[in-house]
Amino acid sequence: MRILVTTNAAMGHFSPLAPTARALVGLGHDVRIGCPAPFAETVRDAGFEAWACAEVPVSATVPAPPPADSRAARLGWAVSQSWPWCARGWVADLLAKTRAWNPDVVVVEPVEHAGRIVAAALGVPVVEHGWGFTLPHGLTQAGSSSLSDVYEAIDATPTPPRLSIDLGASSVQASDVGPVARYRYQPWSQPGQPLPEPDSRPRLLVTLGTYENPDAAGRIRRIAAAALHAGGQVLAILGNADRRTLDDFQAGIHVLDWVDLPAAIESSALVIHHAGAGTSWAALAAGRPSLVTPQMGDQFRNAALLERSGAADVLDEEALSPTALSRRIESALINQSLTHRALSLAEENRQLPDATELARHIASSGGSR
Repeated sequence: MRILVTTNAAMGHFSPLAPTARALVGLGHDVRIGCPAPFAETVRDAGFEAWACAEVPVSATVPAPPPADSRAARLGWAVSQSWPWCARGWVADLLAKTRAWNPDVVVVEPVEHAGRIVAAALGVPVVEHGWGFTLPHGLTQAGSSSLSDVYEAIDATPTPPRLSIDLGASSVQASDVGPVARYRYQPWSQPGQPLPEPDSRPRLLVTLGTYENPDAAGRIRRIAAAALHAGGQVLAILGNADRRTLDDFQAGIHVLDWVDLPAAIESSALVIHHAGAGTSWAALAAGRPSLVTPQMGDQFRNAALLERSGAADVLDEEALSPTALSRRIESALINQSLTHRALSLAEENRQLPDATELARHIASSGGSR
């Protein structure tokens, strides 16, 4: 079976799809990953065949976001307006490539719409594949409405996914989600810089993800310094060149650009992060407690769900002073309830069907159009 998987140019959007794509390949399916051209090297480095789609300028502009203090409204804007808008630049090249290949099914991540448009044009079934925190019901479908002119231009009509799936334990999910088939979250491992040898101190991993963020450089330095002051062996994982734009880190902190994150998390006693879905679920899958400091997009919603689950505490802005940060880190290290709950959720996740079963489910959704 020919299976097209599409992703935006963001590691946090692609990595939850990667284990599923690998399982599809392992079952003998012909899998191609469609993405904007600048992201194709990342996909190839992960071991997949990438369709590097050329991006062209578009005349349409994305509507302005709601006020920053309206987090739910901003999440809705990002999911139904901002990310769908990205499809306009590369959907034409993706459609040209796909017409010649004629896939049997298209797998899309929640806010990727070029694949949905292509599937509608060709009459191919769509599978929506989540990241681990299921978004509010109907929100991803609302993104198609913001692209109505693109659908009209190719004489196509948006169609709902034939199959909606997501990853990870259901007990972590919000009450506003729709029905989805749930599967095990399997963190995606790729080679990275070697980790330092453990010492007698608890290992504290600090990361703010891979997505560009102008506030991340200063914030990760403050958190890493506080973690060192709290008595930890600190790994500061940068994930993006924008984190090297300020002064060097405090002496004694191990600064790494890129690591095998799941392996690094498994060796850590506590993970301090931005509540991105990938890092959050890598920590949950390993049974590791977290301190989270959300910054944008769905991270505030994820942070609230993690806190409600009992496996994480949230660092608000007032807690980002050096003294307050150190106290919160020290408290999290001795809070056994965080660890116990994280271990419980890791077991709940392990009981779910694995990536091979998910791949079989996806393949069974294709075929007849």
